[in-house]
Amino acid sequence: MVVVCSLLFIAWIPYFLTYFPGFIYGDTIDSIKQIVGVAPWTNHHPVLYTFFIKVCLEIGQRFGDNTLGCAIYTIIQMLYMSTCFGYMICWICSRFNRNHVWKAILIIVYGCTPYIALLSIAMWKDPVFSASIVVYTLLLMDLVFTKGEIVEKNKFYLPIYVFLTLMIIFTRNNGIYLIAFTAAGLFVFYLLSKKYKIKKLGMVLLVSLGVMFMSKIVTGPGYDYLGVIEPKAESYGLFLNQMARVVAYDGNMSEADREYMDKLLPLELYETTYRPCCVDLLKFNES
Repeated sequence: MVVVCSLLFIAWIPYFLTYFPGFIYGDTIDSIKQIVGVAPWTNHHPVLYTFFIKVCLEIGQRFGDNTLGCAIYTIIQMLYMSTCFGYMICWICSRFNRNHVWKAILIIVYGCTPYIALLSIAMWKDPVFSASIVVYTLLLMDLVFTKGEIVEKNKFYLPIYVFLTLMIIFTRNNGIYLIAFTAAGLFVFYLLSKKYKIKKLGMVLLVSLGVMFMSKIVTGPGYDYLGVIEPKAESYGLFLNQMARVVAYDGNMSEADREYMDKLLPLELYETTYRPCCVDLLKFNES
């Protein structure tokens, strides 16, 4: 596995050198503003993600400057992603008895695909979140395929499961919904345990619920105590977009609805701010 992960990492190095120190987006700048004290700390972009950037920048400042800090962030992310994808490649070849030729093909696919390589050098929360989901999914498949025996035989299974659950929850704010949906699925399996006979299923379910409960304490009372602001734009974004669609396409509205929407944003602007697949123009509009 070490060889596979190393080859993936090496394959992405040319992209890192070309776009050194990595891609920095508006989201990244928002986090950096919080770090340097220009903006208050918020959970719009997860605090853990912002704090990790802070650590990397502080290390960079000790040995150079913020650019070096960004490069450190990118390298660590590349290592994490190459580990996750490397594990996936080894898992596929082991689980389905594929030979080294298949392993080489998969290394080429994931090592040489520009989209994945560019994602690995993006200072963005999505790469780590997505890579974590990849391995988290494989752990769930192992649980089902081995009928729970892997929990008993592999002492690292539950610690890794907990780690990935935390990564999914604390690298994207909607990660907890993914874990909750998974827990619901595990609960269904648990109810049908006599049919599927999956060992330790109840333990994995309890671990999922325990991690979710702990995360809500951290992001709720914990963030309140630390003075972290909980923005509402993300919570209302989809609802605003659904309402804006009606206005943009001149749908069925009462006069009261029309007046209410006009107060939120002048009616004539909805046609230019509404996008079916992008909420940002609407939810971040200054009006």
